[in-house]
Amino acid sequence: MEDNNLLLNIISEPTPTKSKLLEKKSVKRKHDVVEEKIIDNESTKKKKRHERVKLDLCQGREMKSSKRSSLFTNNPTIPHIEDINVETANEEIFGTASSLDTMPVHPHIISCLKQKFDISRLTNVQEKSIPTILTGQDVIIKSQTGSGKTLAYVIPTIHRIQMIEPFVRRETGPIAIVLVPTKELVQQTYEVFQKLLTSFVRIVCSPLVGGSNRNHEKKRLRRGLNILISTPGRLCDHIDNTQSLSFKNIQFLIFDEADKMLDMGFADAIKKIIQTITKHLDNEKHFQRILLSATPTTGWFNNLQIKNFFCETRSLNEFVDINLNKNSIRIDISEEFNDESVITVPKTLKQMFTIVPSKLRFVTLIAFLLKIFNNNDKKKAKVLLFLATNDLVRFHYDVINTILNGEKDDDIDEQGDLQFGHLLDQSVKLLRLQGDMTHQERTSVFNEFSKLTRGILLCTNVAARGLDLPSVTWIIQYHPTSPIDYIHRIGRTARLGSIGRSLIFLLPNEAEYVTTLQEKYKMSLKSIAPDDILETLLSSCDKLKQHFETRTVIPKTAEQCASSLHHHFEEYVNGSEERIEQARQAYLSFIRYYASFSREWKYLFHVKNLHRGHVAKSFGLKQLPDETNNHTINERKGTFASLAKTNKSTTSNE
Repeated sequence: MEDNNLLLNIISEPTPTKSKLLEKKSVKRKHDVVEEKIIDNESTKKKKRHERVKLDLCQGREMKSSKRSSLFTNNPTIPHIEDINVETANEEIFGTASSLDTMPVHPHIISCLKQKFDISRLTNVQEKSIPTILTGQDVIIKSQTGSGKTLAYVIPTIHRIQMIEPFVRRETGPIAIVLVPTKELVQQTYEVFQKLLTSFVRIVCSPLVGGSNRNHEKKRLRRGLNILISTPGRLCDHIDNTQSLSFKNIQFLIFDEADKMLDMGFADAIKKIIQTITKHLDNEKHFQRILLSATPTTGWFNNLQIKNFFCETRSLNEFVDINLNKNSIRIDISEEFNDESVITVPKTLKQMFTIVPSKLRFVTLIAFLLKIFNNNDKKKAKVLLFLATNDLVRFHYDVINTILNGEKDDDIDEQGDLQFGHLLDQSVKLLRLQGDMTHQERTSVFNEFSKLTRGILLCTNVAARGLDLPSVTWIIQYHPTSPIDYIHRIGRTARLGSIGRSLIFLLPNEAEYVTTLQEKYKMSLKSIAPDDILETLLSSCDKLKQHFETRTVIPKTAEQCASSLHHHFEEYVNGSEERIEQARQAYLSFIRYYASFSREWKYLFHVKNLHRGHVAKSFGLKQLPDETNNHTINERKGTFASLAKTNKSTTSNE
């Protein structure tokens, strides 16, 4: 068979041209590039996810700064707390005595009370305490804050000292020792003694406090002092270092705010003082002990620790066996309320609370301050604003002073973009009082605020106990602490029958704190809605409008005013590295404070309940601070006592 007779089923394509070969290679390259891009994108996504996780763990999640989040979105639901009508344990301030003239003390004391203290009648606690103290018996006094407890022991102490024969002189040495927990209370108590001693110049009184010149105090002790008013730590310092200090003639040992001194860790110092006094005295001699407090907790009077530290060590066993109440007189003004955990408050005190989400806290605080001062026709108004730590006081003092008083900062844009203007009436003075100030600075602030008729004092718990700041009309607790501290804080107002008000700020997760105050401590609190407070900003709308016209933002509602105000607050905080660092330290200080609550209160105050981003926004921060080096934030066993110790280091009361 020949080849040309074969039919082969073969299809042959034409030979490709050069251009077609180039096109085919180009398509292949594009396909490869697309595959590479897909792989790169997947790798980039994984890398970014890894970086985000790493950032969350190591530095905290960075908040979006390109778009400002609304203050009024994504907030937790505010729980409803009913305003329960509680049978409040009110204490009658004034007794039944019609005149001071019926008091069995030296006429010069009565005359001085009328002329220098402008007192015409005794308070209830004074009427019940003075006759008993005059008998020389040991006395425990429980009475509400602002009831006149200081004069209740000062009057009989001076009366009994001036009756001693032969007459007391400098060289007699200490006759009475008054121990108080803070420097400010030392100064205040000293001033009360000095006023009453003007008719008895031979009796010499002096304060002893940390921060003062120790050598000057030693000179005064060598010359002779009859009444010593001191913090426990400072007196122990002189016991160790001042040889001329002698207690051989001691007749009175007075513990004002006795429970607070134990809470602040002064137990060892108190024990040392009592042992030293007992060692200096003859066995036959007896010195009178007077204990005072506004908030002793349940079982406080029968607590073995109290007996150990406040009773004579030479007769400790006798006191323990006999029961303190048999050898001592207990003056309890609230005896009709048998439960010792029930704390009495003045009838003239109105207590309120507001539950505010984290993001809204700062603007709500500003609005409430404007509500107090701008709507009362320039009447007397003085506010104590309590914050948890020194760092929080510093930060809020700076930003509030800028926003309300228009204080100009060198770092603020000269074009006026961050000039807040004078939202607050110019008659209002802003001050701060915190523990890391020197003694001279704190005394100066205390005296200046006392003389003001309109002012705001930002302070830590250093101002919560015992201080008598005249004419305080409002107590604002921006950071809650223990119920006992709550009671002492509100005790700075409504003193001696005057009218006072208090407001506590709570987060939604802290709402049950109100129930505790109502049910356990018989406090009657009324709620105020944050929206009602923010409405106050509308009255400042004209002033706010001036600052937003360049941004074409004209606030017309309370929400718009609040948002605009908070925006300027953020711009101010982020206007310099120094202010950012100050805000960061304040934020970390707040987290530390929140982590220090005892296990008993963790169900309300737990760091896990905080939305860190919202908290940071309340400090004007656009980026969450690094908490990795803040080891104290970690969960640990804490107590209110440990918080008090922390405050002791930050408030430097000794």
